[in-house]
Amino acid sequence: MKFSIITATLNSEEFLEQCIRSVLDQKFSDVEHIIVDGGSTDATVSIVRRHRHLTILERPGTGIYEAWNAGLAQATGDVIGICNSDDFYAHNTFESVHREMDADGRYLMISGKAIEFDEKPFREYSDKCQDVFCFEGLDLFGPAINARFFRREPIAKYGSFDTRFRTSSDCAYLMKIALDRPPAKFIDEVFYYYRSHRKSSTLSGSISGLERSLREKCAIGHEFLADRRLSHRETEQLRKALTVQFLSPLYEHFRAGRYVRALVLARELRALGLIEAAIVMGSA
Repeated sequence: MKFSIITATLNSEEFLEQCIRSVLDQKFSDVEHIIVDGGSTDATVSIVRRHRHLTILERPGTGIYEAWNAGLAQATGDVIGICNSDDFYAHNTFESVHREMDADGRYLMISGKAIEFDEKPFREYSDKCQDVFCFEGLDLFGPAINARFFRREPIAKYGSFDTRFRTSSDCAYLMKIALDRPPAKFIDEVFYYYRSHRKSSTLSGSISGLERSLREKCAIGHEFLADRRLSHRETEQLRKALTVQFLSPLYEHFRAGRYVRALVLARELRALGLIEAAIVMGSA
C-alpha cells in the first residue's frame, strides 16, 4: 500500500518544515509527498527543495483547491491524504490507517480525530459515522477532510474539488460522498493537528474570513437543498448547520457594535427560514 499526501503552499515558510517532518517521520515506508506551490515569494520553495524526497509542482496563481486538484492528478498512491502546510499529522497515523484498510478491504475511507490548537489544544473534531460514512454523522461545515484518508476509488468517482470556492469546497466534497453512504471506519485516535493562527485562511477567526466562509457555505447548502436528494432528516441537519455558521459572524458583529451589519445578516437568516432556530440556539 502506497500513500500519496498532497500539500498546497503559498508563502508557507513559517510552519512548512513541521508539516514535512510529520509525513517523513511516519512509521511507513511507501509514501509520496506532493507539494503544490501557488507562487510563493518567501523561502517556501527553498525549504521544499532541501528535501529530495518531495515532489514539487510550481503552479503560480493557483488557489488551494486548484492546487489539490493538481496534486490529485499527480498522485500515484493507493491511499490519498491532504495535509495543510501549517498543520501536521500525529505519529503513527499512516500505520493505523494501513492496518485498518488492510484488515478490511471494504473500507473506502478511514478517519480519525483532529485537534485544533494555537498555543495549546482547544477543540476536538471527530466522526459520528461507524462502518458507513453518512450525511447525518458528518460535521457538515467543520474542518473535516484532513483527518481522513481515501482509497483511490472515491477520489476517481467524485473527481476534482470545486474551484468556485476559496475555503469550503472540501465540505461540499465530503457531503457528496456522504450521500452515497460508502463503507468507512472511524478510529478513536488523533490523526491530525489543525493550527489556528492569524494567517490561516480558515481558522484565523477574522470577521472577514467568517463572512466569506459563510457566503460559500450558504451557496453550497442551497445547491444541496435544490438538488432534492436529501432526506427530511438530512435537510434538517443541513439547515441547523447553516444556522450555526450564521451565528459566529452575527455574534462578532454585535460584540464589536456593528449592529447594522448584524441586522443585515439576521435578515438573510430569516430569508433562509433559519432565524427561529438561531434564536433558540442563541438563548440556550
